[in-house]
Amino acid sequence: MELNRANLNMLFTSVKTNYLKGRISAKKAYLALATIITSSAAIEAIPALIGTAKMREWIGPRLVKNLETQMVIATNKKYEYTVGIPDTAIADNQFGFYTDTLSQQVGFASEQVWDDMLFAAIIANANWVDGAAFFLAARKYGKNTIKNIVSGALTSTTYQTARQEMMSYVDKEGNSLQVMPDTLVVGPALETMAKRIVENEFWYDATDKVQVRNPFFGTAKVVICNEFVGNYINYWLLLDNSKPLKAFALIKRQEGEIVRQDKPTDEPVFTEGEIRYGAAARGCAVGVLPHLAYLGAVSP
Repeated sequence: MELNRANLNMLFTSVKTNYLKGRISAKKAYLALATIITSSAAIEAIPALIGTAKMREWIGPRLVKNLETQMVIATNKKYEYTVGIPDTAIADNQFGFYTDTLSQQVGFASEQVWDDMLFAAIIANANWVDGAAFFLAARKYGKNTIKNIVSGALTSTTYQTARQEMMSYVDKEGNSLQVMPDTLVVGPALETMAKRIVENEFWYDATDKVQVRNPFFGTAKVVICNEFVGNYINYWLLLDNSKPLKAFALIKRQEGEIVRQDKPTDEPVFTEGEIRYGAAARGCAVGVLPHLAYLGAVSP
């Protein structure tokens, strides 16, 4: 193929098509696990509303309630993924692998980055607005204590304990925080266990040798997290994703868009004989509401 403008434009059309295919193929777990916030600045401040929206009987004038609000600060970061094609491969009509497979890789990476941000934030367990780790064994909500981390492995017993503790959380005034966990996030190693706990309608009682109804059947949706591997192989996460603001926020400042360097005067073409395609993204993920998340952090 002659390296003229018309041919390179046609080539880029194919690259963009495959780039979009790659984006579609990404799993996008973040869509179900985090509140998506469109950002317009380098730093975003997200209000963490700690309190219960509870109506009262209207007697006398309205009572204006100011829920305790603290701001979670989120700083957007830049990410990129770039591939190069030797100009000789294009000239010799041997560019199919690059325009098809590698272009899809760029698209996949530009969408997968949001999951990467979210699960990196979960694993990092950075400090929350009170200066203590987001997942903590004892956090004060007024005079009341919130525990949202345990070192126990995932079993029906630890699942039951985490679920009961979350549903028992109260705010500083003693009102229920109305937490109802509905999502169980695990890595590949815990997939079978997670599905046994919440997807089996019946359990086998080895003592009485009979089938018994599973009290946790249907109480949570199982989400598989491929990032829970290696040192995090035994991690599990219970979430309440039913609220308007979820435990985690995913901030999008810039979504990936395929760009090219294919002009003869572009630096990589001129100096290295290489045409490049790439995408960039900006954003971050942060923990916002600790009482909507419960982590089982078990060392391998």
